[in-house]
Amino acid sequence: MLRWMALGLVLGMAASATAAPVPKPVLDQKENERLWKSLQHWSSIELTEAVCRLFVHPDSTVPFLATKLRPLIMTKKQAERAIQKLDSEMEWEGAYEELSKLDPRLALSIEECWALAKTEKQKRRLAWVLHGEMIEGSEDSDFELVPPKEKHDRWELKWSPIEGTPQNGMNYGTVGVCIDLVEIRRSGKKWFREAHAMILLSRINTPAGWALIEAMSTGNKKAQPTYYASNAIDHRKEGKLVPGYIQPKPTSPLPLGAGKIAPVVEPTLADALRDQQLENWKSLDFEAVLEFLIKLDETVAFFKTKMWPLKLEKKRADELVAKLFGAKEADWKAAVAEFAKLDIRLAYTVQEAWELANSDDQRTKMAMVILHDGPKHCEDLANFEVQFKPVVPLPGSPRPNEQEQACLYFELTLKPGLPKELARRLWNHRIPSYAPGHFDELNEYLWNRQASAIHILDAIGTADALGLIRDLATGHPDAAPTKVAKSVLKRRKLVN
Repeated sequence: MLRWMALGLVLGMAASATAAPVPKPVLDQKENERLWKSLQHWSSIELTEAVCRLFVHPDSTVPFLATKLRPLIMTKKQAERAIQKLDSEMEWEGAYEELSKLDPRLALSIEECWALAKTEKQKRRLAWVLHGEMIEGSEDSDFELVPPKEKHDRWELKWSPIEGTPQNGMNYGTVGVCIDLVEIRRSGKKWFREAHAMILLSRINTPAGWALIEAMSTGNKKAQPTYYASNAIDHRKEGKLVPGYIQPKPTSPLPLGAGKIAPVVEPTLADALRDQQLENWKSLDFEAVLEFLIKLDETVAFFKTKMWPLKLEKKRADELVAKLFGAKEADWKAAVAEFAKLDIRLAYTVQEAWELANSDDQRTKMAMVILHDGPKHCEDLANFEVQFKPVVPLPGSPRPNEQEQACLYFELTLKPGLPKELARRLWNHRIPSYAPGHFDELNEYLWNRQASAIHILDAIGTADALGLIRDLATGHPDAAPTKVAKSVLKRRKLVN
């Protein structure tokens, strides 16, 4: 979290030197609203797109954010008036919106908030505010706030059907609730996009943007967006960090032998940049996206080593399967590595791929290709026999959905004769024993990062970046990177 803050808060200091080309025209209100909603995500394609699109359209982003951001200040009188209106059929929706955008815990303790709710409607709607959203199915329920029994327990909201109303599975339940602003900040849910906005505005680095940050810094100091705004201002005043410069970390001397010490090898800036790129690629979270936007040419060059069109002809897949099933360890490991880059499910369904294996050895090797994280567990899987395990649904259980039906499940059995230490280590293995088959799941677990990175290339917008997007658009039509690349090209009117 601290790295997230420290990076974003000072990136704006050199925006004019590193800013990506700004596409025109500016974003319209509808598109801004969609991107604003996406800023609430933790780490996803939607979040990456929102960060990139808003960043490269400052002329519309700053005025739009000015309509969404307000200092997080609420007086006791404000909170009291809003809570009192929660049982008014004419005014409750406006009061609920005010309490949700701000929060009564900005002014009152949670006990004081709850004590102000006198009617069941007030309690119910205040409970939704404290929870963070309306609780579906609880419209006809009574709520109570339950303090913790033990020191480390959480406060809870409990609801049950109004007297005379039968239980229906939705109108009763229990949820934990944040007691104060510190817990709200730790939960990371409320005001998450407002905190994102502070970092975006500091990166955009315009007078109007900094005016918004200054205004947000006047809010309650314990609220996360206020905290980020204040730190942005402090870092700007102190001129800390130079965006785009990554300080290499010195390595410690390593022993060569008795009485001998290896010389210190100073890593170069190129080494440090590569290490940072790999770390950012692994996470591709909010700060990583912004960091990739610092060095445009270096980012495109790095992405070319991590992204390629996801297409695999059956002829090439069959050649790799022949290598996979071969006796030479170097050959079958190379096939596993290539299938990790271009998944066999780009050419065959998971069921078809599994049926290509006709012996225990072949089935074990195919498992390395199709099991979830199979390539990662390649070395360990070599010690297992893998057998297909039909799934028999329990009587009365709902029918599996399309994604579940596309999966295959397996049983992993240790091969006989393994050394005792190896067998003991692998006995309680954590190798996933299912093979995803539906493209929705493949897109989420295998290609989400590549699909997200296309939005970074779109934000960079250079000829080199757009050329890579064009290449990626030639992949399998159901793969997420292909679909995102095509949508970017279509929006830019680079394809029909």
